[in-house]
Parts: sequence; C-alpha cells; structure tokens
Amino acid sequence: MMRRRPFNRRPLWRPNRRVALQSPARRMLFRANRLMDNGAFLEAGEIFEKLANGSLQRHLMLRSAHLFFDASRAYFHGGEEENGEILLRKGIDILIETGQWHLLHRIGKRIVSELNEFGKANLAKEIENLISENVSGKTFNKTSTPHEASQKARFPSKCPYCGGTVRTDEVEWIDPTSIICAYCGSTIHAETN
Repeated sequence: MMRRRPFNRRPLWRPNRRVALQSPARRMLFRANRLMDNGAFLEAGEIFEKLANGSLQRHLMLRSAHLFFDASRAYFHGGEEENGEILLRKGIDILIETGQWHLLHRIGKRIVSELNEFGKANLAKEIENLISENVSGKTFNKTSTPHEASQKARFPSKCPYCGGTVRTDEVEWIDPTSIICAYCGSTIHAETN
C-alpha cells in the first residue's frame, strides 16, 4: 500500500524571507533604508518617493502615506525642504482622505516633533493645526496595541524584510506578539528572549 505524504503548506501570513526579498519593490525599499542609514538622504528620498507613487497607483493608501513621510524626512535631511514639505502634505492628505484619524493623531505628533528638530517651527505649527482641525471631534481608539500583554512584547527596530523602521504605535496589530510592517506588509513577530 502506498502512503500519501502529508500536505505541508507554509502559513499564508508568514512570508518566505528569500521570496520576499526577491521583489523589486522590497529591494528598492531595503536600499532606500540603507541609504538613509548611511546619510545618502537625497538618493533615499527619490527611492521612497518613487515607491510611494507606485503604492498610490496600486491603491495601497496607508503604505503610500508612510512612504511619503519617509521621502519627506529624507528630503528635509538632504536640504530639499520644498520637496519635503510637498510630500509631507501628500502623506497627511492621504490619511485625511482615508479617515485614518488614529494614525494621523499618532504620526502627527512625531511629524511635528521632527519638524521642530529641523528648525521648521512655523511649518510644525501649521501642520499641528491642520492635524488638530481634522482629528478634533473624531472618535478613535487611542491605544496603540490590541492587548495589555503586547506591552511586554519586544519587536526589532527594523523590519527584517525591508529594513523599514518599526514603530509599534503606527502599525496594524495581528495579535499581542505580531504586527504588520507599515512599508512592505510583512508579518513581524516579537523577539524571543
């Protein structure tokens, strides 16, 4: 009698890292994050902007907003403040259009803080007012995690699949020990001690 081998399928929510890194967009994202780490801000900004526009064309609105914010940050670091402001406003407009009030609230605090660090106090105040106008009166869950146990979970500071910065208060949570990368959509699991 012939025995059948059991069907061994990898779970759909855990991408194969080798396959994930073969994607041209993920390679570009990984490269842009490395360039940012190495101080090549304008080159990184161009890549982030290209990825953001591509995500926008594919209607990946939240991903494009995050990429516009990173492109903006790169341009501000590189001294191209006009481009930085334009892309910053594009990202904010996306969050407003999609009604992502909780993200606008959380990311807005970080944006205002970073603008003040860049010495752009007037722009920081303008963006703060824009965000507060849109967020005021809206109801949203102000907690950043789905469960108290997740407060103890430790995640890597960078996504292992694309190199994007992991900010646990700006991502979608799957469960108390798993989040979705805001840039590439990969599942990131909490580090085990």
